[in-house]
Amino acid sequence: MIEFDRRLFFWINGWQNPFLDYVLTWPTYLANFQILLAIALTGMFLFDRKHWLKRGIFFTVSLLAVYLAMELLKIAFSRPRPFDVFIADVIFHPGFEKPETYSFPSGHATLAFAAAVLINALYPRRKFFLLYFLAVWICLTRIYLGFHYPSDVLAGAILGASCAFFECKIFPLRPTT
Repeated sequence: MIEFDRRLFFWINGWQNPFLDYVLTWPTYLANFQILLAIALTGMFLFDRKHWLKRGIFFTVSLLAVYLAMELLKIAFSRPRPFDVFIADVIFHPGFEKPETYSFPSGHATLAFAAAVLINALYPRRKFFLLYFLAVWICLTRIYLGFHYPSDVLAGAILGASCAFFECKIFPLRPTT
């Protein structure tokens, strides 16, 4: 499994070309905690004035809980990032700073999937299923940029989606539509 993870990482990281440099770099910013929170809260404010504050608080607290779980797992596993392990082999984009945290699980994948689940749960009639496509796209960017192994983003996606799902089931803070 580890060898498959490594091979898949190098296959995706090796796709480098100018078109993919554009398509697979900028979406990574969307899953930055502060940017993701700002986009979601702004959208709630603009399109749901009646419930935006209550839903916004639920979204923020839920995302913070997911973020905390992810950070604790990063410390527990302490997995080095691919560019730290395969120093000469990983194609790293110079326009990005190298993260100083651990690799497993991917924080961007965790937050992207958590946000997709939370928003779909908060607005079930709106059918924001494209957010899952965007979350997968963000996961792919993390491998392409050399920040994560495929298993990191898969674990992050599972962690984010499952934590958000359980938060929506456990806490009655979410208003019904």
